[in-house]
Amino acid sequence: MKRELVDITPDIARKYLDHNGHNRPIRKFWVRELALRMKEGSFENRRDGLLIDENGNLLNGLHRLSAVVESGCTVKMWVTTKNFEKKD
Repeated sequence: MKRELVDITPDIARKYLDHNGHNRPIRKFWVRELALRMKEGSFENRRDGLLIDENGNLLNGLHRLSAVVESGCTVKMWVTTKNFEKKD
């Protein structure tokens, strides 16, 4: 497992969102709220951040990444890349 604090730009957010295959449906009102917070500078970075699997698929962070794109802001987020091993 690898965890690092990363500046997430709108371009980086789009790349992560391109690998969003299994997340829940997006709640547009929440994306707008997060984007507003980002623009105002009141967005708080969550400790759990983004979760990416070993294939680059987004597992957690859909709304936050969508808000980065909508706001046009760059924000710091924890990015955790986790290798999931199959258990027999």
